[in-house]
Amino acid sequence: MTKWIAILGMLLSLLVAASLAIAGDVPTIAPDELVVELKSKQEKILVLDVRSQKEYDSGHLPGALHIPHDELASRIDEVKLQEADKVVVYCEVGGRAGKAEATLTEAGIENVYDLEGHMRGWRADKRPTKRPLSSAPKD
Repeated sequence: MTKWIAILGMLLSLLVAASLAIAGDVPTIAPDELVVELKSKQEKILVLDVRSQKEYDSGHLPGALHIPHDELASRIDEVKLQEADKVVVYCEVGGRAGKAEATLTEAGIENVYDLEGHMRGWRADKRPTKRPLSSAPKD
């Protein structure tokens, strides 16, 4: 029973995230496409992690800039200074990313993308993650 509740909760979160992305008219980018674009280096891509500090420290996409979604409005200049061609936003399942994407577009930042599957999907696909040196396990 608990397993089904967890599955239902995850599906509901994904539906909310998808509706936020659609409502904000933010296009999505598939993880495979993001990896290819990052490797090609033809465009400057900013990957933005909007999860909590604890979540970020537990593992994040390599090279991601971390600004929690509830701090983004006051730290929007950090994103603008990156002068990125694309800003790819992710959180754990999509809800906070949707809020962050709205903040970015309201601030006039163009080419904002929502990462399909977010961190949960990234980990499920066994893609590489990074941890800050300060949070790495000690021997």
